[in-house]
Amino acid sequence: TFGAATATWKAPLPIIGEEYDVELDIDDDFVWGENASYECNEHHLLKIEKNWFSISGILISSSIDGTAVINVAGSIVIIFLDGYIGAIPIHVTLKATELSITPTGV
Repeated sequence: TFGAATATWKAPLPIIGEEYDVELDIDDDFVWGENASYECNEHHLLKIEKNWFSISGILISSSIDGTAVINVAGSIVIIFLDGYIGAIPIHVTLKATELSITPTGV
């Protein structure tokens, strides 16, 4: 495990005691240097901070239109990231205010 947080469940109510494979959605837009930054520790992390979620992983793709992909402990998450023009891959930390999860059906 790489952390814990509270997220919005985007599906019919789950059955208590069942296990689900889920997709993590980070519902914020990110701006490099504001709520997205370089992470010097090469670890994956998901934790609750004061008024946000701290998510650390590896930025593995970033395009000029802002579409970016982060690997968080093996989970691939598509985000919007403005202002990053550096090398890929790079360890990053995101400060997010909204997380949601959706069961994959797998």
